[in-house]
Amino acid sequence: ESLNMENGSTKNAKLSVSVLGVFTAEAMLRFRPGTNRAILESIAAIEAGEIATLCKDPVAGRHLIETIMDLPKGHSWARQRVLHKLIPNYIVSISENRFGWHVVRKAF
Repeated sequence: ESLNMENGSTKNAKLSVSVLGVFTAEAMLRFRPGTNRAILESIAAIEAGEIATLCKDPVAGRHLIETIMDLPKGHSWARQRVLHKLIPNYIVSISENRFGWHVVRKAF
């Protein structure tokens, strides 16, 4: 099953992610503030439905989105952008997911 890009539906959708790509992005996120702005802006620019799907993925949720939630104060703008996209329409479905609830726990 793949993410339905036409209507943005993420119900029971699964987005295929590269484990190596996620680990690389996670390492880049841990760079000091200012040097990782490009990767943070790229992730923050992803559509809300796709971010929600990433939150529900066992690898991407844990190593990408949770890492954003744990970033120090110099990166709080990225965390706020991601949360701003998720809270109105996706926070409940993420919190009901067995992997996604970890992201919600870290966010609050």
